[in-house]
Order: sequence, then C-alpha cells, then structure tokens
Amino acid sequence: NPQPTYVWYKKVRNDPPVLVTSDDHYIITNGKFTITQPTEWKDEGSYQCQAQNELGTILSDPVDIYFGYLFEFSNDPPGSVTAFQYKGTVMNCKAPSYNPAIDIKWYKEDGGPNFLRTDLHPHLFVSMNGHFYISESASQDGGFYHCVVALMPPVGQIMSTSQPPSRTSLGIELIIKGDLFGTNLTDPNEITVKSIVKVNSQVNSQVNSQVKSQIKGQVKS
Repeated sequence: NPQPTYVWYKKVRNDPPVLVTSDDHYIITNGKFTITQPTEWKDEGSYQCQAQNELGTILSDPVDIYFGYLFEFSNDPPGSVTAFQYKGTVMNCKAPSYNPAIDIKWYKEDGGPNFLRTDLHPHLFVSMNGHFYISESASQDGGFYHCVVALMPPVGQIMSTSQPPSRTSLGIELIIKGDLFGTNLTDPNEITVKSIVKVNSQVNSQVNSQVKSQIKGQVKS
C-alpha cells in the first residue's frame, strides 16, 4: 500500500527501452502483461515491469522473450551399425539444428515405440550429446532404433507451450554378430567350442589317413 501503477518497457539489443502501450496485441492488466499471437519479428526482446506509487519506484528483473526452432531430421537413410556380442557399441543421434536446447531420447522398435530406460538397464547410456551407448552387446539388442529430440528451454527458463515440437529420426539398424560361445573374444588364451571341434576334426582326419595307409600297406604285403 498504497496501490501502485504498472508500466512495461521493452528493450531490443542495444536500443534504448521503449514504453509498451496496451492495444489488441499487448494487454496490461494490474501489472500482468499478455502478448496475443506473438511473432518473432515484433515481440522478441527483453521486457521489464516498473511499479510505482507515492513511496517510490521499483523495476523488475528483465524477462527475455525469444523464439525457438527445431528443424527436421535428414531424409537420407542413416545406415546400420554392426556390433559384436559382449563388446560395446555406440549409435549417433545426428540431431537437426535447433534453438535454444533439446532433450534427446531413444526408442527401439519392439512391438511399439518403447523408450529405453537407462535407469533400469545399467548397460545402456545416453550421453549429453545424444549418443546411445551399449556397454556389452547381446543378441537381443539387435533391431531398429530411433532418436527422438524435443525442444526444451534452458535451465531456469520456461516454455510458453506445454507441447513443445519434437522430431524422430529414421530407424538405425543395429546388427549383432557373433555366437553364444564367444568366438569374437579377443583373449588369445580363450579356447572356444568351435576351435575344439576344429582341432578334433583335424586329429580324426589324420588318424583316418594313417589307418588307411596301414591297411593299404598290409594289403600289398
């Protein structure tokens, strides 16, 4: 008390602040400032509210209004990624141009768009730049993956819509190679079932050759 009066000022770049007057586009009611059908060319800038009564004048912190955008993903097929069982792999989200910030998620085509829960699967990780990592690939990881980006405000700011625009990439196929016996392991001391079978096959072949030679020699005698 006593009741103050309110005015709003707008500042664009290095220009001096100008008084905002109420009209069909700008509506000021008891200090509340509303912009109807905002457009970038007319409304982008920094706004401050001034409250004044007979006891003095106070100026609010500036409120910056700017307009974000989010382009589309490329229509070029992203190709496939090949990974080996028990090995790590990464898929890149080549996000389209945006402003000011985006949130990135991934989902796998698995009977529907099921978003990947990295909090429930410790071998999955999405980095700040949107790359999707699998620390240890398994056969069930194979399939098509999509990167989904949604426009979001920077920390400490709000967005004027509850449904920000989002974009979804084309499917990136993850191909898993290798078998259950770990034939792709790099440990030179690792003995695999296939190598044992191969050695046994060679030994049997040599034994059979020796037996045949002995029988042939006995027949000649």
